[in-house]
Amino acid sequence: MSHPYKSVTVFLLSTLALSMQAVYAKSVDTQQGNPEESAISVTLDEITVIGSKDNVPLMTGSGYYVDNEQLENEQITDINQVLKTVPGVYVSEEDGLGLRPNISIRAGIGGRSSKVHLMEDGIPIAPAPYAAPAAYYHPTALRMSGVEILKGAPLLRYGPQTTGGVINYLSTPIPATNGGQAMTSINDRGGVDVHAYAGGREGDFAGSIETVQQRGKGFKEIDGKDIGDYDNQDYVLKGRYQINPAHSLFAKAQYSDRSSDETYLGLTDADFNENPNRRYPMSALDNIQDEHTGLNLTHNWITDNNSELRTTAYYNKTHRNWYKLSGNKINDFYEGDVTQGQLDGTEDLAGISIQANDRTYYSTGVQTNFNTDILSAYGDHNIDVGARYHRDKVERYQPIDTFNQVDGDLIYQSTKAPSASNNREERANATSLWLTDKWQVTDPLVLNLAMRYEYIDTEETRGVDTDTQARVSNNQSIFLPGLSASYQLNDEVQLIGGVHKGFSPLGAGVSEDDNTDPEQSINYEIGTRYRAGSNYMEAVGFYSDFDSVIRNCSENVPCGSSSNPITSGNEKESGSAVIAGLELMAGTRFDGDGFSIPLHATYTYTQAELAEDYKDTLDGDRLTLVPKNQASVRAGIEMDSGWDTYLTAKYAGGICESVGCNRTNEPRSETDSLFTFDAITHYPIGYDAKIFGKVENIADKQVIVSRTPYGARPNLPRTFTIGVTKAF
Repeated sequence: MSHPYKSVTVFLLSTLALSMQAVYAKSVDTQQGNPEESAISVTLDEITVIGSKDNVPLMTGSGYYVDNEQLENEQITDINQVLKTVPGVYVSEEDGLGLRPNISIRAGIGGRSSKVHLMEDGIPIAPAPYAAPAAYYHPTALRMSGVEILKGAPLLRYGPQTTGGVINYLSTPIPATNGGQAMTSINDRGGVDVHAYAGGREGDFAGSIETVQQRGKGFKEIDGKDIGDYDNQDYVLKGRYQINPAHSLFAKAQYSDRSSDETYLGLTDADFNENPNRRYPMSALDNIQDEHTGLNLTHNWITDNNSELRTTAYYNKTHRNWYKLSGNKINDFYEGDVTQGQLDGTEDLAGISIQANDRTYYSTGVQTNFNTDILSAYGDHNIDVGARYHRDKVERYQPIDTFNQVDGDLIYQSTKAPSASNNREERANATSLWLTDKWQVTDPLVLNLAMRYEYIDTEETRGVDTDTQARVSNNQSIFLPGLSASYQLNDEVQLIGGVHKGFSPLGAGVSEDDNTDPEQSINYEIGTRYRAGSNYMEAVGFYSDFDSVIRNCSENVPCGSSSNPITSGNEKESGSAVIAGLELMAGTRFDGDGFSIPLHATYTYTQAELAEDYKDTLDGDRLTLVPKNQASVRAGIEMDSGWDTYLTAKYAGGICESVGCNRTNEPRSETDSLFTFDAITHYPIGYDAKIFGKVENIADKQVIVSRTPYGARPNLPRTFTIGVTKAF
């Protein structure tokens, strides 16, 4: 089958082949020369996007780097809380504990982080990023050493989601010297967290072992009994072997097993106002089990200080079974089909469905990237050219159990075999090619050309292994160009700007006969950076123009109306839309006698609305899941003695849970704004050990932070944590 952009494919593959040939030639020359001249320093084992905070000002696009210092200073266990301090990143909370984040970046808006390209150490980490992009697995926050967020045209180096931004989680690196660290903490509900790692280097070998053990206590209750507990056991093993100065092998194996008593069922507004931490008895059996295995093997080939070829093979398997109440009982209550007594458990209710949402995801692939510097009389070039072949699939087998609620207890009645839609398999095969050229035109001017090509085949089979199988297939191909630039006005002030074509592919289940096009957009950004000593400031405006917004339908974020929700596949949510905003960031550090005070603040304003009438929506209707205003302030006092204290304030405005909530004023169509304060203090006790105390949500303010999937849901109440860290 001929592809629309076959010439692009041939061009990029030819470039990659020539690059590899150049690598081989340089390698031979190096090996025939002086061995001492061929010695090179060991590079990072993990694949980074930005690399460090110091690299952010060198980028032609906007980005943000959360370093290990911030993660350890704030003892982050909920990734939502650190992402709330990043401009242009939006988080829709669900369980208050950050177990399954819903992350959007700029115009990449979608539930379950489905419109954000998620990676761990440069490897796609969503369970099935092409076939079913909803990210029901997320790396454990405690074992992360950094978080990289890349926005603007340079993100085309990564994908498939290329509209708003990419997130790369950096796992704990192999220690540079023999040693490690251990941390343990306990909160006022009795939850316990443990994180420990150890490793080192000996000659040409290096390795590490790491674990996170969490016995979390939920903050909700059913009839006065605590519920919502969760367990997490996470293990990581890493190894590296330096074959010779030019070649190294790196391997990583990760396994996690989690369980949490979480539900899709929220509360009515009246019950939320009386007790936001309550749960209804009919959700008592709800529980999600998930198991994840990840394997990576990387070969790194460095010919000299200017060229590198890195190839990684990866395998990820995720199995999850969310046994949970089906159907929107809160909506049924408002429509008069369920009574308050039945919600309370004081009245019997027959025919309650609890579905075993049992799914197994597979994600495998090989990706290779060649990076080199080319010096010329017309400016220096840093070039990345690469390719990835990826396959993923999800297998679903989801029977439904029927219960009757009798005297507040759930009594089993029967089991119904899965329907065709609940017994299905979705597959995707994808080939990705990219080329970026960072061109130092003059001392102050840098241009970055980025090109990406995606070719995707998808297939869905419903009624697997039955006589009523139904198959649909689709293929998508797209060429995505981008251009960005930075200009250094003087030693302190820099200008940046860029434009790129964004893309969000259709998941499996969309037939090529449906005439549904994937989501495409043209995205612009322009801004300035200022840095002088410890003072810094950044202001970036962004603008995204969509032909249409496509929603990935799921039970968590259903499409269609509340009376007829669509919980799988894709649906065109709107006609043309515009998402525009302004990101601000500033910080400084005041040094005193024996202490210093770091300050950091961010603010994001976003206007996300339709640009034309479409079906039941109108031009100017607000889109979902995006707050108009959000801000954060982080301040600290760091003593020379090592006693450090930090305070973080975070604000997020309310979001629309249905398109056009600003116009329709329908009840329960918008969430509340939330303003919280967190504080933590670390005190050294000697022997490379520190004790810490942390208070989250100091004012104990709880509001409706989400109304999806079904009903009002609260944020975390005030929580006290104490712990100790020890380096060795």
